[in-house]
Amino acid sequence: MLVRQMEIGKETNEPAASPASEPPRPQRMAQLNRTTKLKRTPTRSDSAVSASDRIVSDVVRGLYDGRYAPGQRLVEPDLMQRYEVSRSTVREAIKRLSAVGVATSHPFRGAQIRQLSRKEARDFLLILELMIGLAARLAAANIEEPGRRRQFNDVYRQLLTFANDRESYEMVRARDRFYRVMTRIGDNAELMRSLPDTQVHLVRTHLRVPAEQRFEDYRRIGEAILEGDQQAAESAARRHIRRSMTMLDQLPDETFGPDSHEYFNPAIQEE
Repeated sequence: MLVRQMEIGKETNEPAASPASEPPRPQRMAQLNRTTKLKRTPTRSDSAVSASDRIVSDVVRGLYDGRYAPGQRLVEPDLMQRYEVSRSTVREAIKRLSAVGVATSHPFRGAQIRQLSRKEARDFLLILELMIGLAARLAAANIEEPGRRRQFNDVYRQLLTFANDRESYEMVRARDRFYRVMTRIGDNAELMRSLPDTQVHLVRTHLRVPAEQRFEDYRRIGEAILEGDQQAAESAARRHIRRSMTMLDQLPDETFGPDSHEYFNPAIQEE
């Protein structure tokens, strides 16, 4: 049709007119760009990322239901078969688990679930006590900001629904959302960045505070935040973490891994 119009234009020495129903080409292209949504075809890297996410989540879940335990080896062929993925996907998952402190990887020895020493667990809880306490205080201080009371109350009430279903992984996820939202409404970017996330599961699977006491602590933290009582919120949160430290001291030595000397070498002299 376009060729025929050009031929007619030549014969009459007049430019060929575009049909009334069809806009000029630049306008057609602009309309196409505005109205057409192109869907990106998933690439192999997208599939690998989602598969490695699935492995990481399942390993963390397995720490709670007993399928994985501190000190357990992560054998690549076994993981490839279990999750029906490639070796590169398994290695990406192990790399991510190592980056957040859940796994350790050694040349020629492979990877395994990290087994904290007693000192490492205590050091971790000391830092966690300060951070969770600060997160609770900041949440109480900001609870009246628009939308934050509703946001916190939603995750708090959802956590309390698991008071009679205390050891399920769904409860673990509800508890994590409770702490995550509490930290977020505190609106401190450095705290959100620094607060440990996945590594905390290594400690929690060892130190299971009795459920009745645990949920009583959650109630005290939640109610203090909703009341805007900064001091009470911080005190309740820190008290909750200290209960774990008390339990830590009561566990037998075989529960823990050997002490690590990675961070301190007495042979190194100060300059």
